[in-house]
Amino acid sequence: MIHITDELEDSAIDIAFAIPALRHVLSWIYPFTKHARIFGNFMNHVRDAMRSRRSGKGPKGPDLLRIIMDEQMAALKNHLETASDRERYLDDQDITSNIVILLLAGYEAMSSALSFLTYLLAKHPSEQNEILKEIDQLFPNRGSQQLSYDELRKLKRLDMVVKEGLRLYPPVPLTVTRRCTQDTTACGQFIPAGVNVLASSWLIHRDPVLWPNPEEFVPERFAAGSSERYPSGSYVPFGLGPRSCIGRELGPLIVKSVLIQLLQTCKLSLLDSVASPVRPHSRALTLVPKDGIKIRVERRLTREAA
Repeated sequence: MIHITDELEDSAIDIAFAIPALRHVLSWIYPFTKHARIFGNFMNHVRDAMRSRRSGKGPKGPDLLRIIMDEQMAALKNHLETASDRERYLDDQDITSNIVILLLAGYEAMSSALSFLTYLLAKHPSEQNEILKEIDQLFPNRGSQQLSYDELRKLKRLDMVVKEGLRLYPPVPLTVTRRCTQDTTACGQFIPAGVNVLASSWLIHRDPVLWPNPEEFVPERFAAGSSERYPSGSYVPFGLGPRSCIGRELGPLIVKSVLIQLLQTCKLSLLDSVASPVRPHSRALTLVPKDGIKIRVERRLTREAA
């Protein structure tokens, strides 16, 4: 996956976004690129996993692939009687494509979120202490034992920190894309029907009209009751509406779990050579630190050392 995302940066995708007229030509070139071969190998792994599960050799647990395959079998048993049924039916190619996209999107987005949140926690060491203090107060004598789903949801300070981190550095800065269905005027700008409209979560999250002192890291923005002051659509790290990111619930929980494991065992601080604020860079669709982030990681000998 790392090879795939690195290759994306210099791939034809960037050109296709910059010069839409070339998309048709590039679609013929793409199958012969290194990225296409790597992507194809990844899809083959998913197909192998599907064959393994159908033969009864794969894992039995109810993961995403199993759930989709079970729905496929249920649809086949119902004989797809109507045209509408056939339109909704997912064949093997549909399943493979969706699983690959979900895996790649989830991996890259979580990697981006963790990079910037680690930077913010290293820059604001007091937040590390606040998070650990909350864990000790709610779950004394747990040590470094992993917290459950319900326990993670009780960590309000961690939730505030993660939300503020996603506001400052949304993993996918060009999140919301919609097609205008009728002629309309918004903010004095005429938009004809059929035009694609793209809303940047980066710009929305740093609009001083919506967010006072938008460049500052202020987790208290998301304290209980505080977030109600912000209008709908002002916080969109995972998009907006029925087509928002499918990982909007799972992604933050995974990020929180990783951060807790890290903070319980390590103390983070920035090296003097790290630029502040860190310079972001959009690699294809995902936001990453332009020059990387160098962080000093020290083992916590005891919790009191926090």
